[in-house]
Amino acid sequence: MSQKTKEAAAHASKQLDELMASLQQLKFQQQPPVSSKLPCNRYQRPTPSPSTQRSPLIKNASAFVEQPVDEVARSRQQTPADSTHPSRKPSSSEYRSSRPNNGDATSSPTVYRGSLCLHCNQPVIGKVITALGGVWHPEHFNCAYCRKNVVEEFFYEHEGAPYCTECHLSLFAPKCAFCGEAIVDRCLEAMGYFWHPDHFFCQGCQTPFVDNATAHEHQGKVFCPNCYYSKFGERCGGCRKPITDAYITALEQPWHEDCFKCKDCGLKLTGRSFYAENGYLYCEQHHRRNLGMVCAACQEPISGNRCINALGNRYHPQHFVCTYCLRQLSTGTFKERLGKPYCDSCFRQLFG
Repeated sequence: MSQKTKEAAAHASKQLDELMASLQQLKFQQQPPVSSKLPCNRYQRPTPSPSTQRSPLIKNASAFVEQPVDEVARSRQQTPADSTHPSRKPSSSEYRSSRPNNGDATSSPTVYRGSLCLHCNQPVIGKVITALGGVWHPEHFNCAYCRKNVVEEFFYEHEGAPYCTECHLSLFAPKCAFCGEAIVDRCLEAMGYFWHPDHFFCQGCQTPFVDNATAHEHQGKVFCPNCYYSKFGERCGGCRKPITDAYITALEQPWHEDCFKCKDCGLKLTGRSFYAENGYLYCEQHHRRNLGMVCAACQEPISGNRCINALGNRYHPQHFVCTYCLRQLSTGTFKERLGKPYCDSCFRQLFG
């Protein structure tokens, strides 16, 4: 290596040493001076800024919630020293019967994490109402029909929605068939209708129905048997009185069994042939007599087409005989004397 090269290398090494020394001096000048007042605990927790400070979690009736600092302080001041839980109003239970809720739904200045209002499906921030298996904004806990707020009212539940007392009664309570009003307490169900107990009586004679009394319905009104049959029951074709028991149907109308008889002789016609004239019933004999179809000799009805008309009367063929010898006569071969028929032989013998 030449002398010239050695001098160049030594000069470069000197410049490098000077550069490193200047950098080291600059590093020490930028470090802060060491204080002797540092606390002994080098891991002391830093104090959070007011913008990031958060309150501890407190336990509510149904979920962990987070409260603002001032609200936590206020609740601690109001809670006795020996109490472990803050006082609160009882939660409203879900109504599943015919009795109303007490309207005392849980309300507190809290926020349920992740809980949504059952009405608007938005997060509940601030006061919360716990009822009917969920949470509500106080302003949304209203009657589902009239929109009246029921936070401090008695309310009823129907298909998961709250109703005030007036709307629930008008919409869902049974109505009395007599007065048309909603039935709140005791209810009677009879003949497909609902009744107030005091309104279940005969609307004809006002007699109350007790025990196993029989009742009849007509156009939504209820009657005892006497009033019903007298007003609306079928009437007998004979006596025109109401039929309340067994009856016979004839001539397209009902009849009492005792009234189903011949008008002239009173013979009961059940199981017999009968005839009707001008709305009245007759046995066969009196029917034919009324029509003049009775044998003048035996006074029995003449049935069929075989009949002899003679001397102004009708006869059975076998009963048209000579008055003296009683032989059967034929039409045109008899003689008459004082309205009686005779054969030719007897007539000549008796009257010459």
